[in-house]
Amino acid sequence: MLRVLSDFGGMPISSGPLSNRIGKDGESKESKGVSVFFCMLTLISTRIGGGIIGLPFASQKMGFMMSLLLQLLYIPLGFFSCWLLLEARTITGRASFSDLGIYSYGNISIYIINALIAIGNLGFSVIFFIVFGDVSGNLMTRFGVDEDSFFTSRIFTQSALGFILLYLCIQKHISSLKYSGLFTMFLCFVFVVLFFIHGMVSSHEPGIKADILNTKIDVTFFTAISTIFTSYGFQTAFFTAFQSLKNKTNRNGELADIWTRICIFTIFNVTVMIAYGLYGEDIEKNLLMSISNDSGVLPAVLEVIFILVPALAIPVIFYVGKEAMLIFVDELTRKSYSKQNTKKTPKIDMKVSPDIEAQNEGEKGAQYRVDEEGRDHAPKVEQPSIVPEQSSVDPLEYLKMKNWVYYLVTILCYIICVVTSIAIEDVSIFFGFIGASLGGFALWLGPGSFYIIGVHKEKVKLNTPLKKLAYFFAWGYVFIGLIVFFGLNICNVINLI
Repeated sequence: MLRVLSDFGGMPISSGPLSNRIGKDGESKESKGVSVFFCMLTLISTRIGGGIIGLPFASQKMGFMMSLLLQLLYIPLGFFSCWLLLEARTITGRASFSDLGIYSYGNISIYIINALIAIGNLGFSVIFFIVFGDVSGNLMTRFGVDEDSFFTSRIFTQSALGFILLYLCIQKHISSLKYSGLFTMFLCFVFVVLFFIHGMVSSHEPGIKADILNTKIDVTFFTAISTIFTSYGFQTAFFTAFQSLKNKTNRNGELADIWTRICIFTIFNVTVMIAYGLYGEDIEKNLLMSISNDSGVLPAVLEVIFILVPALAIPVIFYVGKEAMLIFVDELTRKSYSKQNTKKTPKIDMKVSPDIEAQNEGEKGAQYRVDEEGRDHAPKVEQPSIVPEQSSVDPLEYLKMKNWVYYLVTILCYIICVVTSIAIEDVSIFFGFIGASLGGFALWLGPGSFYIIGVHKEKVKLNTPLKKLAYFFAWGYVFIGLIVFFGLNICNVINLI
């Protein structure tokens, strides 16, 4: 699949500042950055913890086999979504959601897109704060601390975590957090192994054994689909992670995306199967709360391991959310992105005169030769003329804002996340609305529309069956995105009521 889409994706790169930084297939000429492996780990760390705690309950609501089939289907659909984003980048020379939004829909889109990304990723940070607070509070009661003590309360546990992670969450470059993904992946792997051992040795019997083939289509079923979108919805972090790559090629982006999907799919479904065997239909909305009801050493160890996962994942997830909010504020105060979008930059226009074109046509197929005196007998081309073209927006333009503004916005976002996590208890609320909103836009509507508009604006020729098929599917993604965005959010509201 990767090879087919990579070969299929060889459309020409448009001129502009971005094309000075990327070569054929989008290859960066810059030497600094991280490898595909670390890019993959960054993407994994943004979603893996949330999927582990939320997918077992969602799978129980959908039926295990139905959940498994939907996730299997989601892998190629998600990969094609990534391919559409990379192709839109290649066709247009635009290297971020904000830039593609400005190119496709105009300057107003920068507010809408970044508001969605900010709400989604800051909301996911809230999920991790909630998980940390619940699990750490339960751990303290295991070791004899009074359940009603201030030290087991969310106010203490989540505020303490917020204070500890503050320095990491105000970092200006995501590459500073590259090892966070490595440790998160390692901890999740250890968690799954120990959870499997716990499932083998535990004497716990579920009250009602789950029927893995049972599927009931109702409002709850559709809200559970939102959890799948949330658990696999690292699309909003894709360009942020991609910008940190040492070699920013389409192929490297595709590799990071597909391996991320395969890794988290494996870990998610192994966890779901173990949870099914242990708890049946008694699975809690937060898997860790089911584990906390078990007695013994292993459940306590599992809780200790998993309170480290939010601590490592929050800085990366929060980075994507606060970056979107900073772009929103920077555009609101300085108009920095819309101003860049109106700048002009030279473009080479390789037009030739009719006489020379006729001469070239007559000598078509002849090889260039240089005689003994070093004189070139190849066809001559006139000097290129200069014509204006729109430039690409620098994705990191917001870093040019004043330091006090950067830190004020970042810290305010951080405080809101911590306070919200203390006030709201039900993580499924965030899974539902984040999955519906970001799933509808980031997986379906955004990539499909960016690709379609890029093809039309840049007048890309769809001269092969595969390119025509991609264009057709891109339209399908647009329509599905609208249905997912509005339909699943309506289901979430009904389920909440």
